[in-house]
Amino acid sequence: MLWNYLCGYVIIQIEGLGLERFVNRMLDASLPIWGIRRESDGSMTASVSIAGFYALHRMIRTEGWSIRIREKHGLLFRLSRLRGRKVLLYGWAPALMTLLCFSRMIWIIDVAGCDVVAEDTVRQAVYAEGIYPGVPRRGHTVEALQSAVEAADDRIAMASVTISGVVLRIEVRETEPGPAVLDESVPAHVVARCDGMILSVTALKGHAAVKAGQLVRAGDVLISGDLTREGGEPILVHARGQVLAETVYTADVTHAHGETALQTAAQRAMDDVDAAAVIVEKSSRTMLLPDGNVRAVVVVTAREDIGKTKELE
Repeated sequence: MLWNYLCGYVIIQIEGLGLERFVNRMLDASLPIWGIRRESDGSMTASVSIAGFYALHRMIRTEGWSIRIREKHGLLFRLSRLRGRKVLLYGWAPALMTLLCFSRMIWIIDVAGCDVVAEDTVRQAVYAEGIYPGVPRRGHTVEALQSAVEAADDRIAMASVTISGVVLRIEVRETEPGPAVLDESVPAHVVARCDGMILSVTALKGHAAVKAGQLVRAGDVLISGDLTREGGEPILVHARGQVLAETVYTADVTHAHGETALQTAAQRAMDDVDAAAVIVEKSSRTMLLPDGNVRAVVVVTAREDIGKTKELE
């Protein structure tokens, strides 16, 4: 937003039919748009950069939408109003120089991904490298900071460091605990860890309780460890095998910025998918809501092994 203020932006009014299509066209063209507000069925307002305003004129020539500027904002427009006031006009020069100097420094250190490791541990590792709020960006390499953060705690598997403007972002990925050692002498079923449609069942031990084409819910028994026959002695085993199923994950996100809504929904949908899954299909759609926000829905279809071990009670 600081960049938009320096370069200037305009609040525009768009009139016509299919305004949701207008927002989608802007997003597809990677043109920034924010502050969307619907005024009526055929009218809405939004904020765009000056470059985006000229670009969208070329984009909508054949669409039948009309666009006009409602308001102009930003430093560029303010300076243009001061042409006859030299004292005020020239007073912006030192202020702008000060702002540019501050923009070359790091003011915010943002740490994410710490669940087990304390954020303060990461910050102390960064401080030891001479990075703290108010220091110049120049003279510090991302690689050295990543190494320092990774060495700060054995539970940090990897660290990603980026510098964007005045913000230093540190994304930490912690080591995952090793898989629990299963005692195969303990009777157990293989149950579904999520909903899905069964594609195939391979029972290595125990007997299949479901078949291809069957819909299952999380917790349903897929391979039974109870082999007891009617009237016979109990025979309980530790069931093992592979159960492939088609699964569907959906994420629904509403946000003022359409691109942010779409990216967040896609990330949330993929977060639920198993790392070993095969992505079959990924689809998305966006819609403009009456309050001006954008709703994004992402649907991911995957093929994966949905079985997990559950001890017999």
